[in-house]
Amino acid sequence: MSPRALVLRLLFIISFSGLLFCCVKTSAPSGNNNPPPNPQDVKPEPTAVGTPVGTLVSQTIGPNGGSIVSDDGVAEVIIPANALSANTTIGIQSITNNCPGGTPNAYRFTPNGLHFDQNVTVKFHYTDQLLKSTLADLMGIAYQDSTGAWWRFKEVSNDSINKVISASTNHFTDYTQFLFMQITPSYAVRQTNKTLDLLVTLVYADDDELVPLPGTVDPQPSVVPVIVYKNGKCNWSINGGIAGDYGSFITDNGRLAITYKAPGSVPSSNNPVAISANIDMGGMKYMGKKFNKTVLVSSVKIGSFSYDVDVDVTIIKASEVYNDTYNDGASFEVDVDEHNLISIPIAVNREPTVTPPSGHNATTTATWIPDKTGITNITGGFGVFANDTLGILLTNDGAVTPSWHIHDEILGDYDDNGESIQGFPGALSFPARDTVQHLYFTNGTAAIRGTLSMTITITPK
Repeated sequence: MSPRALVLRLLFIISFSGLLFCCVKTSAPSGNNNPPPNPQDVKPEPTAVGTPVGTLVSQTIGPNGGSIVSDDGVAEVIIPANALSANTTIGIQSITNNCPGGTPNAYRFTPNGLHFDQNVTVKFHYTDQLLKSTLADLMGIAYQDSTGAWWRFKEVSNDSINKVISASTNHFTDYTQFLFMQITPSYAVRQTNKTLDLLVTLVYADDDELVPLPGTVDPQPSVVPVIVYKNGKCNWSINGGIAGDYGSFITDNGRLAITYKAPGSVPSSNNPVAISANIDMGGMKYMGKKFNKTVLVSSVKIGSFSYDVDVDVTIIKASEVYNDTYNDGASFEVDVDEHNLISIPIAVNREPTVTPPSGHNATTTATWIPDKTGITNITGGFGVFANDTLGILLTNDGAVTPSWHIHDEILGDYDDNGESIQGFPGALSFPARDTVQHLYFTNGTAAIRGTLSMTITITPK
């Protein structure tokens, strides 16, 4: 039966059953090792609706337009002028993600079901870490309809310099970034002789073969369903076939999932080990580009490893008398040995500063009393590495907020030694990655005079 005849037959079936939402060509490109799914398998598979995991951010936006960003800074919507006819409370909240190929969180844009008089722009900000599991050309944006099915936009804008992907839409529902093709994990650490499961996830996404049919629940043109690609195959390799003991695969090759076993000793070179998946998509067209053989790489560090950690602490208005900025910090090294045990062999604590060092109000003058300890004074630490995450217990000296010499016109002269607070957190955890990471802490309670903020920068060695 010809492809045209088969499509006509499918249309006839759909007109009576209403069960299928899209059609698919049955002719595969020449040399395609990943043939398209069977026609009966191409309907979108509904998934559960996500549940909230983040804080709802909302604001009132009216006919003049505006924008709003999610609490984690990932999702954003830009509403142009005249898209709304009246003031409307617009919200964004991160939720669990059930979209095939979806990135960690999806986002609920509210009011759910709201339609706009003009299209709005939905944006997602991504990181270098996400790009380690895929390619910028393999990213997309999808939304979930009222039946639970997911639809992706055939046209998106991806600014890989500023790492923002965006799409134009006419309504609100749950949206997410998704990846047409990705490898997980993109980075891992394994001790010698340990195993690691790797997986390539594919979404069926041929622009030329998937076509929404009339009468679907999809309210917007230029979208196609997001479908899990179950027939994919790939070829795996270790360090591009370089000779040497860099580990081995202990499951059959050619599958999207494979198990890698680390070598019996730490390699003296080419470490991290590059585990490559070569996927032949046979010319599948996605976002206007054709994909044949595409290579995704996971980096696996073998043996012991280290990180440099830098802590920067700031208190705005550390004095009760005047506006000042208090800065303190520390740096230390985190080492993980072949037994997954963590130690901190090096810790350097910086002397704190206050700018300006003195100030006054109508009746009182306060002058900072310099000290060498400050509120961040790391003396050591220990911990364990497990599940690709480092967990550390830190030891540090007790500390107080900055001390001040007070001259008061009524009370005279005295020293204010501040209030006892904890400086650096007693416990710290972060994932083992080969990219720079940033952790942020803020404490605006009455335990200190001002707002304490802390930035921790983690750099792999």
